[in-house]
Amino acid sequence: MPSPFPGMDPYLEDPVIWRGVHQSLNTYIRDALQPMLRPKYHARLDERVYLVLLGDDRERRKPFIEIIQSKTGEVVTDIELISPSNKMGAGHEEYARKQEEILNTRANWVEIDLLGNGIRVTPEPEDINGRIDYRYMVSVNRSTRHNAYELYPIRLTDSLPHFRVPLVSPDPDVTLDLQTVFDLCYDNSHYASVTDYTQTPSVRMSFEEGAWVKQRLTEYLGQ
Repeated sequence: MPSPFPGMDPYLEDPVIWRGVHQSLNTYIRDALQPMLRPKYHARLDERVYLVLLGDDRERRKPFIEIIQSKTGEVVTDIELISPSNKMGAGHEEYARKQEEILNTRANWVEIDLLGNGIRVTPEPEDINGRIDYRYMVSVNRSTRHNAYELYPIRLTDSLPHFRVPLVSPDPDVTLDLQTVFDLCYDNSHYASVTDYTQTPSVRMSFEEGAWVKQRLTEYLGQ
């Protein structure tokens, strides 16, 4: 059963639920990319280990995706799906250091932020007519132009985009259909049956977003 929303589901932004969403999306993104990359490249899941100081030292592991050259093992593209901890406090500072490290390498850098709350971690889009309204963002930074970004701002009312994932020039980009990946994650994890859409989402939304969500769910629950 599909989500009641055309793109990202704000109910899945809840930090408790997001942990499972994060793991599943990373896996499905890797699987979607794999057929387009072979045989010269392949995508693999890896994880970073963070030390969290909460009275006792504990490790926190976060998955991410790397596209590597099959023959050499060289990383050509790093894909990061943003977590709530990347957008607040010490976690944000740690993530900012990681961004700087990546931008000092020869790898392409893709960030997917499907969380509306917290500090923005991707560049802000500019528009000559004023500020662009968005809740989510996909950012693509090419190794050949680390000072420039390809940005895909996404409103809550939008479907998730198709976007280009760079490899090594002159090899062409591959295109990831993020909406199809999200739909697969939503369906296979049975979020339609475990999410209580009669309750208000736990995440903050603008007045306009909240009104739209209420109208959307009124139609959805009335079916």
